[in-house]
Amino acid sequence: MGRLHIAPMDVFKILCSYVVPVEQSWNEQAASVIYTLRLPRVLAAILIGAALSLSGAAYQSVFKNPLVAPDMLGVSSGACVGASLCILLGLGSTFVQMGAFAGGMLAVGCAVIIPHQSTRNPFV
Repeated sequence: MGRLHIAPMDVFKILCSYVVPVEQSWNEQAASVIYTLRLPRVLAAILIGAALSLSGAAYQSVFKNPLVAPDMLGVSSGACVGASLCILLGLGSTFVQMGAFAGGMLAVGCAVIIPHQSTRNPFV
């Protein structure tokens, strides 16, 4: 859906037009909107959803807990600290994103390493 209304059957015909010969009953503007705006957004949403589900499954397997969430272990807070630090330093949006990623990874690292260090027997 968007500002330019394109009938669902026209969308289907536009998408099939490069694979099979279809009689053109739409204008070029509709085809341009489908191929340059809507289709890339749909594909990006599918890929991002798949990546999020995969990362959630990996997160649950690392901590061996099916109920684990990023908020429970401080990952979200670590990401906020990293992003806030970059904002306070006046860095650009790319550095803010990298700082958030680094802060989240640091929080995950602490959540994984600290329990392993505290369970080791220091007298062995």
